[in-house]
Amino acid sequence: MPEQGACYVDVFTCGRQTRPEAAAQVILQALHPAAHEMTIVERGMPIPAARPCIQGASR
Repeated sequence: MPEQGACYVDVFTCGRQTRPEAAAQVILQALHPAAHEMTIVERGMPIPAARPCIQGASR
């Protein structure tokens, strides 16, 4: 939502040898957000089972 100064990104992966956190770090380095939050949702798990992964200010 650009009008709110927000950007939402989904990183989809396939397989067990992926590193979505590494992809998220590349995105964070490119966008330089003032703050960010990342939630990982395991495939097949209901949305309420989402677990917060990284939360905090960048830089």
